[in-house]
Amino acid sequence: MTSSNVAPADGVRLDFYLDFELLNIKDGSVMRPSFRRKNMVISAPTINVRHAAERGVAEFGWLSSRHSFSFGHYCDPEHMGFRALRVINDDRGRAGQGFGTRPHRDVEIISIVVEVALGHRDSLGTGSLIRPGEAQRKSAGTGGQHSEFNPPPTDEVRFLQIWIEPEQSGLEPSYEQPAFPLEDNRSG
Repeated sequence: MTSSNVAPADGVRLDFYLDFELLNIKDGSVMRPSFRRKNMVISAPTINVRHAAERGVAEFGWLSSRHSFSFGHYCDPEHMGFRALRVINDDRGRAGQGFGTRPHRDVEIISIVVEVALGHRDSLGTGSLIRPGEAQRKSAGTGGQHSEFNPPPTDEVRFLQIWIEPEQSGLEPSYEQPAFPLEDNRSG
């Protein structure tokens, strides 16, 4: 019999005894674990609200960005992401400007346009304009390059960018741009 204390990352603590039978090679029976509760303390996971005014700020000339987690030049040890979720940025880009081509590897990048439009070009040969009601997903996988820009000469673009670490590294790069009609997303 083994006694264990388990304190998972989500804040739940379990104390238990573990009894098990080992595999019997002669008759082919399988290991049969059983758990007997010694003591159980379960606390609810904590949800921390981070208001927009508390987010990290980064200014890149053409781009004004608000970071929910540490990202780029903004570092906050209290906000380093959440599990596989690395980035949620609320970005505003000046009219007619953008980022030049830059590389990425082993990251899932989701861009959701809130206002105006965001242009995109990448090393897969994809070139598109992402509009409100559309989302773009790019899997950088084994590596790729892309650029983002705000094509209208007079209007500021607002978009959310989300980065997620993939479950598996070294995937084939890919791209998709599904539409989510705004009329379907309104409540009431």
